[in-house]
Amino acid sequence: MSWRQSLTDGPLAWTCGCHCQGPGADDTDGEEPARFIEGLEELTNVDAVLDAEANLRQLPPGYHLSLLVFGAKSSAVCNLLAGKDVFSGEQSPLVTKLDTVTSWEAADGCLTVIDMAGLDKMPPSEEQAARLLGDVLLAAPKGVGMFLCVLRFGSVTEESLSQLIFLLQYLFGNGSLLNLYVAVTCAPSYLQTPQAANEWVLAFAETDPGFRHLFTLVGKNPARFVMLGTPPSAELGSPIEEYRHASARALLATCRQHPLHTMPPHRLRMMREVLDVIKVERDMLDEKQYKVARLRAELELRPRTKMDSEPQDTQPEKPARVSIKNQAKPLLAALAFADDLNVKVMDPKHLDTKELCRQLEKAEKEVGVLHEHIARKLAEAQKASFFHEQVKAVVVRARVRYMEDLQTATSSTHDLVAQGGGKSNIVKSVGKKFFNAFGRKEQEPGGQEQPQEGKPTGFEVFTTLSATMAAENIEDRPPCLIFDWDDTLCPTSWMRSVENSAAGHSLKLALHVGRVEQVLRAARSFGYVEIVTLANKQWLEQTTKFLKIGSLDLQELFKELDIRVPCTQQTMDRQFTHRLDPAASLPSNSSQELRAGAHGQDSGAGE
Repeated sequence: MSWRQSLTDGPLAWTCGCHCQGPGADDTDGEEPARFIEGLEELTNVDAVLDAEANLRQLPPGYHLSLLVFGAKSSAVCNLLAGKDVFSGEQSPLVTKLDTVTSWEAADGCLTVIDMAGLDKMPPSEEQAARLLGDVLLAAPKGVGMFLCVLRFGSVTEESLSQLIFLLQYLFGNGSLLNLYVAVTCAPSYLQTPQAANEWVLAFAETDPGFRHLFTLVGKNPARFVMLGTPPSAELGSPIEEYRHASARALLATCRQHPLHTMPPHRLRMMREVLDVIKVERDMLDEKQYKVARLRAELELRPRTKMDSEPQDTQPEKPARVSIKNQAKPLLAALAFADDLNVKVMDPKHLDTKELCRQLEKAEKEVGVLHEHIARKLAEAQKASFFHEQVKAVVVRARVRYMEDLQTATSSTHDLVAQGGGKSNIVKSVGKKFFNAFGRKEQEPGGQEQPQEGKPTGFEVFTTLSATMAAENIEDRPPCLIFDWDDTLCPTSWMRSVENSAAGHSLKLALHVGRVEQVLRAARSFGYVEIVTLANKQWLEQTTKFLKIGSLDLQELFKELDIRVPCTQQTMDRQFTHRLDPAASLPSNSSQELRAGAHGQDSGAGE
């Protein structure tokens, strides 16, 4: 058997999809690469299959992400993610509290949305901040995976920056900036044009000082900005439903691309204590939610039949009951992705559609019962005096530090200005490059307000201190090592040149795979590891299967070392493929994918 046939135990269209012209490569000039898909009878267009799967399920089974939303009209964004119809523009009438989502979790547990609305002034009162922080601790005991700041398209005000700085750098801690994203509302023209959106972010950061500081807090990474198409109320005839669906897809795509393996959820010490209270129920809930996700995924992949539209049996069922006592040990979160382990319990592929629907309904009811158990335990913990005391202590420390730094910045500004010092002297005292003034005005004796020229305000110096604190995150982060797959880790050209599996060739391959394992383990000890490829997922699976020597499985090694392998063919922007050469756009998409997953400065960002 030849090397090529051994990959799939049958004829293989030997091409990695990257349009390389090595020996044995198929001529794909002017055509989309064809791929061998296991389970299909013939070669087909993989991109169409991948698009269909992406449309069916935005977040994969086993995905767990907590999203904390704050800022202007954050409730509309939460309603959008929760699937509610309340989705209005910035100038539309405010939604009532009855229509607003404050905390919502998907049935399959892939996404938890928390709305931190109600911060009217900065700094907030101790009671208000303690109430909001307590709600977050109870809703996200495993930590906050993403912080989403919602802003209106245009200039960033001091009030918005004050809220952002207090929440993330003082209340939750400076490290939370690594998980910060920004949603810009009322930007329908940039919703479907990500390249134009990135250009606008880079250009606007050069002209607007408030936006420039916000750009600094997200690591000067344009990929951390999400454009939403919330239409103003004046556009009564605007296609609101189209905006809703497009905005929801943009948000879910950002959630899916967030690199949880390199940027884990941000946790406070109290979150671990809350999680200990509900650990048993939470582990059981994770198992049930993963079951729901697998059942939904299998049901969505099946074509609808006449049986699916028939009315179901309406006999009342007994309420679902989940025994908490003497419960078998639940599946660990780390094993939730292991298909082999879950197949032994329940394989949805072996169920007919009617039984699949029944299993899904039962699993969703069990999820609801577990949510009720957890809610009761959290309510008891919330009433405890020690919980309120610890939350209050965190809030008091944050408010004191915030007020002290703001007062120090204001007083230092007045002292240096009184001594005749200009903006440059103040900047040198802080030790950070400064930017243009916010345009604040001073009152002259005659009663007329005149803009300051060359004299910074206290808040400007305060934002400079904030930028200095944010820079510490980048300095403290471990490095990220990037490897290429084809002809670097995987000997692609060598495999094409060898026609038979002689003993000498097998030995060479075994030695090479052993060296790959040593290199990846050594690299992971220094920092995070990424592997890039211009091929698609099927090519990666076939080549890793081919490189499986003995007990060494590279796919399992990737999971063990938490190595991410973004496949460029899956992440290409489909709307540009009809105008751009796919072979030319692949490297650009690959680099954008890597920059999108990193907090550090984007190569396209200017100083």
